[in-house]
Amino acid sequence: TVLEAELAAIAGIVIESRARGTLYLRIDGVPASLLEYRYPTLEPALDDLGLGIRVASLVDLACMKLSAISSRGAARDFWDLHEILMRTDITLDRALDAYVKRFGVKKTDVYHVLEALTYFDDAEREPRPRGLTAKQWRIMQSYFIEHAPEALRKRL
Repeated sequence: TVLEAELAAIAGIVIESRARGTLYLRIDGVPASLLEYRYPTLEPALDDLGLGIRVASLVDLACMKLSAISSRGAARDFWDLHEILMRTDITLDRALDAYVKRFGVKKTDVYHVLEALTYFDDAEREPRPRGLTAKQWRIMQSYFIEHAPEALRKRL
């Protein structure tokens, strides 16, 4: 595609593979995925990368990460969500409210998501993502173990 050709011409970007609606690549050695996103977003996408690639807003990314954690529980998704929550004004409560709105689920249906936020067995069976230290992983686990029950109590 035109996008693939333009990306391949940029130093530091290596296209690894593609699947329907997804382009897997490495940017300066860091794995990345470009996803076709056919669903309406909660907030306008960001378009400031200078590549003509729109990036989902952090609120929409938080929703996607909550969805990913509830289905596969990969360490990279916990890490991404934790970074969003720590580096922005998005709280876990706000992310959960956005998730309810984004996916049209009942507020009571977020129990599964909250439970998944404290289930780390699947993530621990995989190799830890490059750059994620054991200390950071413990800090993230502690954060979710503390905040998920608080979020649940607010929804009861």
